[in-house]
Amino acid sequence: MIRTLHGKVGLILLALFLATAAFNVAWTLHSVRYHLMDADQQLNKGLADYLVKHEFDEGQLADAGRKLEHSFEMLMDINPNIELYLLDPAGKILAYSAPTGHVVRDKVSVGPIEEYLSPSPTLPILGDDPRHAWRQKPFSAARISLRGLQEGYLYIILGGEKHDSFYDLFTGNSIFRISLLVSLSALFFLFVTVSLLFRFATIRHRRLALAMEEFRKKDFSTPVRLETGRKETGGDEIDLLETIFAEMSARIGEQIYELKDKDRLRRELVSNISHDLRTPIASLQGYVETLDTRAERMSEPERKEVLQKAVRLIARLGKLVAELLELARLDSLDLVAEKEPFPIADLVSDILVDFQGPARGRQVELSARIDEDTGLVKGDIRLLERAIQNIIENAIKFTPPGGQVTVALKRTGDMIRLSVSDTGPGISLADLPHIFERFYRAGTSSGETGIGLGLAIAQRIAEMHDTTIHVENRSEGGAVFTLELGCG
Repeated sequence: MIRTLHGKVGLILLALFLATAAFNVAWTLHSVRYHLMDADQQLNKGLADYLVKHEFDEGQLADAGRKLEHSFEMLMDINPNIELYLLDPAGKILAYSAPTGHVVRDKVSVGPIEEYLSPSPTLPILGDDPRHAWRQKPFSAARISLRGLQEGYLYIILGGEKHDSFYDLFTGNSIFRISLLVSLSALFFLFVTVSLLFRFATIRHRRLALAMEEFRKKDFSTPVRLETGRKETGGDEIDLLETIFAEMSARIGEQIYELKDKDRLRRELVSNISHDLRTPIASLQGYVETLDTRAERMSEPERKEVLQKAVRLIARLGKLVAELLELARLDSLDLVAEKEPFPIADLVSDILVDFQGPARGRQVELSARIDEDTGLVKGDIRLLERAIQNIIENAIKFTPPGGQVTVALKRTGDMIRLSVSDTGPGISLADLPHIFERFYRAGTSSGETGIGLGLAIAQRIAEMHDTTIHVENRSEGGAVFTLELGCG
């Protein structure tokens, strides 16, 4: 079964050319037959009249028939392509030159004969062929008049049986043979030429099909690159198809990569969540079991200490679950940042008031440097509050006692820059590119650990505001986080 486009079109072309060849042969055969009949009838128009004048001078028609037998035989020897018939006025055959048993009619129609004998006949005129029950052929005819009365007709069939078949016509007529061979050669040449031209025209189709097959074999993950002239010359439909397919394959490749990356993150998420949940749950279970088995033997301060540790673990678990839910909500396609102008300086001042207590508890100095001309920023105040809180909380957590965390607001043109710097140990060069990844644990000299979601949430909020958070280590020690927002 033919599967390729070129093969199918080639098969269609072959069928069309065969049909065209058959029609051409049939039309050529008809044309040549018509031409031969016309030529034969024109050339032999006076043949019957000549024979009548030289053979039918006296006597009855029956006697003339016997007299013509010798003439019939002589004429058949000279020209075997003619057949002579002697007819009475009604068209009944009285004598003929054909072999015995070959004549199947006993009479022929005199209408075509009379038309032929009219003063201005339109040739060719076909008359009944006595050898066949239905066939007609060109003829020559003349009236036979004896003693001034019409006694009948001399009826001469031109061509006889020589041109009755295609083979006879092909082998017996050089004009038809040459015409047929030239026509078939022209059709064959045309078929080969069109096939080659179509094969050349479908080169880009095959190239595109091979590229698509290669794309499929590579699991739709490797983009296809096709050289097209569309950008330079405008191109045609194939160039457009190649360009669209190349863009589509690139997009599909990106999506597959993103899906694989998200699948990797999902596995890491499950693994990290399992780890971060398992550790506090195991500790909480240990404290609860301690209270359950040893509560009566423990002093009140000991029981209180165990309960406080359990409460802290429960709070840690609650915070982890809350951050997971918040991150899932931020990743939802349905959540859109409701941006509106608001004074960023007031928001930062309120957040600093809230963090003074935790900072003092860790013996960290929390200060601010806010320019007076900061003005308004356009954003979702609730989401930006959460992002700034996470950045400040992270800075306080990783700053050792006696250190300092500084929050600064400064306007630069149409942007307002928020920076949070600390005097902690800084971030290692190995951890710096991954600091905003979910559940990434950066190694620190302070021994502090986190579940790795606070900074990821802050970065996601920044992306929803068409910006990003940058982090770098300070030359004098510590790190600085920077977030730029557009003025409102």
